[in-house]
Amino acid sequence: MMLAVLQTPLNWGAEGVFLGSRFIPTVESPAAQSVKQMIVDSSAADLLLHRTLPAYYRSLLTPFAKIGSSGQTRRIPLRNC
Repeated sequence: MMLAVLQTPLNWGAEGVFLGSRFIPTVESPAAQSVKQMIVDSSAADLLLHRTLPAYYRSLLTPFAKIGSSGQTRRIPLRNC
């Protein structure tokens, strides 16, 4: 399975594959349980596509992502950092 996750984008011409989010829901991750569950419960249909030069990025639809995708600019307080 992991080989297919890596190989398919490379076959389509990608120069690399970022797999960081695959490790967030692991037991070893310090992420909040609610974040881990959101990732596990999500599918590709739940992703937003963001364009920031020079690349595209994907994220789940969180309150932070909604603000960024709407084109709004506003200060977002950081908590528990």
